[in-house]
Amino acid sequence: MNITRINFINNIKAPSKSNLIHFRGSIGNDTFVKTQETESIDAQSFENFKKWAISNDFLSNANEIADDLSGNIIGSGFEGITYEIPNTDNWVMKRYKRSYFIQLQTEKPTIEEVKDIAPKLNIGQTIATVKIPAGNSDSSFQYWILKRQTGNSYGVSYDFSRNINEANVKTHLDSLKKAAALPQKAYDKCINDARYITEQGYAIDYCNPNNLMIDEDKQEIHFVDINDKHNGCKEQYAEILYLLLDSDFGINFNKNSTDICSKNESDELSKVIIQKFFKAMNKQNVKFDIDGATLAVMISMNMLNSVLKSNTKEEKFEELKEMNLA
Repeated sequence: MNITRINFINNIKAPSKSNLIHFRGSIGNDTFVKTQETESIDAQSFENFKKWAISNDFLSNANEIADDLSGNIIGSGFEGITYEIPNTDNWVMKRYKRSYFIQLQTEKPTIEEVKDIAPKLNIGQTIATVKIPAGNSDSSFQYWILKRQTGNSYGVSYDFSRNINEANVKTHLDSLKKAAALPQKAYDKCINDARYITEQGYAIDYCNPNNLMIDEDKQEIHFVDINDKHNGCKEQYAEILYLLLDSDFGINFNKNSTDICSKNESDELSKVIIQKFFKAMNKQNVKFDIDGATLAVMISMNMLNSVLKSNTKEEKFEELKEMNLA
């Protein structure tokens, strides 16, 4: 059975006989696999997950947690479904939407460590996989264990971005209000985090605004879906701003809606977000990719007009250069 890889699967190291560790107790002979010896103070680390899994008989309950009727679903994206894991606030579990399994009772589930690609940051990254044998030695069903991120989902999901209705307009405006209300330091941290992620060779997935979360308690912007480096990460900052403006819905809304009042409110909130984002970029001395497709879309769709005062596309690029942003 072929299972499409998602979310850092390239980082998974195949287990070898030398790094199998067998535990006996509530989970019997289920097997954990370590990639290396680590001493971590991270509460969401693999080491701490391993300890928690043993004491909570996790492997015996993994399939029940991921039952779509269990009430544990907390998110659904393009490829995967994310589940809350009962009795912990540190991790969540994810599976590929189109995968299925046939569990053999005689086989042993295993947990394998996945290298933490950003150990200094919680970006919802994978720290382990759960492999359940599915009929033969060459086939298995997988769950992914991710660090749990905090905050509220942002923007109108891409799946519904073409639907201009009262509920989506409210979601759009509420998201912009939350982002605009954040202090400048939230944007400074956002850019700094993005820079760190880029240095690790990864980039934020900008295909869905739900890949951002706003933590109103901490007053921070959080990321929840990261991809392998693409386009050299050159478009990273334009893509994050694209998400913060809830652009997929916003473009459609501004083009097709007759609700002038809400459109004006969206424009004013977007202006505040853009100004704070530009200021944070200047502080970190990072720039937009002048040849990037995402920046070109935002300029051509007049999404930056509240801040950029030039008329033509070429003049707007020059204005960004003058602002030390390109």
